[in-house]
Amino acid sequence: MQFTRLHVDIAPMSDALANVVARSVRAERARRGLSQTELGARLGWSQTKVSQVESGARRIYADTVERKHRAQSELGNHA
Repeated sequence: MQFTRLHVDIAPMSDALANVVARSVRAERARRGLSQTELGARLGWSQTKVSQVESGARRIYADTVERKHRAQSELGNHA
């Protein structure tokens, strides 16, 4: 899947979208057998940030979602 740079105003996600992203990040990390620390290292995040995103306590922005997708693509090539 091709991801292109998003040209949007950077704004927080809606509650519903944030919940979907949180579940998606957690499920994909678990599916690949990665710890929060390992995923964080691949995304350039701390383990704390991964935990906060997965729990929905921390919102992420459109550019962060793009980076997440790039990391997942990279993981897919090495998983």
